[in-house]
Amino acid sequence: FYRGHIVGCDAMRVVLASWWLALVAIGQEPAAEPDGMYDMTPDKVFSTALGALPKWQEYVAARAAEGLQERCQPRILAPEKPARSSPRVAFLFHGFTACPEQMREPARSLQLAGWYVVLPLLPGFGREPNISASTDEDTKESRPLVFTDFVDGIPKDTDDYVAFATLINEIRAEMSATTAVVGGLSLGGAMTTEVALQKPDHWDRAMIINPAYAVNRGQDAMMTTVAEVYHLLTLFYGSIDQDWGDGCYHDRQEPCHRGGVCFVDTQHITTMLSFGEKTWDKLFEQPGQELAAQVHVQFISTHKDSAIDDYKVEQAFAQLESYNQKAPSFCYLPASADHAWTNECVQGVRQKNDQGGEAEWVPKS
Repeated sequence: FYRGHIVGCDAMRVVLASWWLALVAIGQEPAAEPDGMYDMTPDKVFSTALGALPKWQEYVAARAAEGLQERCQPRILAPEKPARSSPRVAFLFHGFTACPEQMREPARSLQLAGWYVVLPLLPGFGREPNISASTDEDTKESRPLVFTDFVDGIPKDTDDYVAFATLINEIRAEMSATTAVVGGLSLGGAMTTEVALQKPDHWDRAMIINPAYAVNRGQDAMMTTVAEVYHLLTLFYGSIDQDWGDGCYHDRQEPCHRGGVCFVDTQHITTMLSFGEKTWDKLFEQPGQELAAQVHVQFISTHKDSAIDDYKVEQAFAQLESYNQKAPSFCYLPASADHAWTNECVQGVRQKNDQGGEAEWVPKS
C-alpha cells in the first residue's frame, strides 16, 4: 500500500553499491576506496579517542574466551583521518548465523569517511568450528571440508537479545562521541530497532536493513510460514537440528571465507523471529513514538525479499511517519538483490552461480 510513495534505492544510481547506502543513511559522501580487500584488523588506538570503554573491553574478553573465528571477532575500526575533533561513531550489526565481517563494505566506507565503526558480535554466534577433511572411499578424492558448529550459546530466549541491546546502549554511553548511528541487517535490523527503542537519546540515526520482523510468507498468504512450522515441531519434539545447506558451507571456503555458522536448531530460529516480532510491536506503542521524536530512521528493504516480510517493514515505516515527528525514510532495492547484500564477495559469487552474471547492485572492487 505504500510502494507508490517510496523511492526505490535503484532509482538513485549512487546508492546501488551497499557501502554507499550506509553513507546515504547518514548524509555523508564516501571517500575513495583504496586498492585491496578490506582489512578487518582490530583497531589498537580507539580507547584514547572514544574513552577507556570498560564495558566494551569486558564484553570482548568474554567472547574471546569462547574461541572465536577470526572474522567473527568483535572490533572497533578507527578512522584513518578523523573528520572532526569530536569523534563520530557507527554501530553495525550482522544478521542471523553471520558475523561482523558481513558488514565489511559499509564499515570500511564509514571508516574512510572519518567515522569510528563498532562491529559487535551478536550473542552466541561466531565460535570456531571443528573443521575436518575426508576422502571418498571409492575414488580417494578429497571431499569438501566438514564444518561442525558450536551453537549452544545462541539465544533460545528473547530476553537474551534484549539484554544484549541494553549492553550496547551502555557501551554507547561510555563513548565520548557526540554523533552516533546504529544500523544492522536482518536479525541485526531487529537488534538496531531494539537498541534505538531502548535509548533513543543515544542515537542520531538508525539504519534498519531487511529487518527480521517476520518471515516471507511467499506468494500464497494461506501457506503456513516456516516460523509456524518450526514452532509446532519444537512444541512436539523440542530442539530440531537445522542445516543451512550446501550454499552456506560453500560460502565459508574459497574465495570468500565467510564467517559464521551453518548449523542451528529450530529454537534458535523461533527465538530470533519472536524477538523481531516483539521489536516491531514496540514501534506501534509509546516507545515507537519516542523513537520517532528523537531519531531519524531509515528503512532499506529488498523488494519481495526472499527471507523477510517487506510488507511488515512498510507498515513500520508508515507507523513512524504517522507520528509526525522526525520523518523516517524508506528505499527499496530491486528484487534481484539478495537478502544479505552487504557482503560483496559472497553476493557476487552467488549471483554468478545462480543467475550467470552480476547484478547491477553488486559493488565492484
